[in-house]
Amino acid sequence: MRDVSATVGLNSGVRSTGPAPFVVLPGATLDLRVPGFTFVSVGTFAYIDRGQFEGQPTGCDATTYQVTPSWSLPLRVAGAAVVFEGFADFIGGHADCKAMVISQPKLTVDISSLWHKPGKILLGVEWDYWHNKYGIQGLHDSVWLPLFVWKI
Repeated sequence: MRDVSATVGLNSGVRSTGPAPFVVLPGATLDLRVPGFTFVSVGTFAYIDRGQFEGQPTGCDATTYQVTPSWSLPLRVAGAAVVFEGFADFIGGHADCKAMVISQPKLTVDISSLWHKPGKILLGVEWDYWHNKYGIQGLHDSVWLPLFVWKI
């Protein structure tokens, strides 16, 4: 164990049509010591859903849990600096909403080390995944995205 901290999050969005999420997330975050990782943390939260759909309650107006592990793992692959990092939100079913998983892992390679300037330009791929999007059973998002990071 590295640290324990109180954490409060807020997920909010404003739309004239469609879902307008509003979730309050009080909880605690555990920062762990895991050999080889830059960091590993696990957030545990009460998931207080008060979102709306087109101005009306969504049927998900209830409280459940959310557990969010996040990580960063640096690796050396064939001499290249590679980082595997990301997070996953595991959200319990509540009221009319089904349990959800939202995840965003990414894999990057530091190509700027080729010019002896490590840590400046990263190329990679990111996977955005949402199981039971908005708590709707069977509605899933799965999108692979190219990733370019330029640190000045």
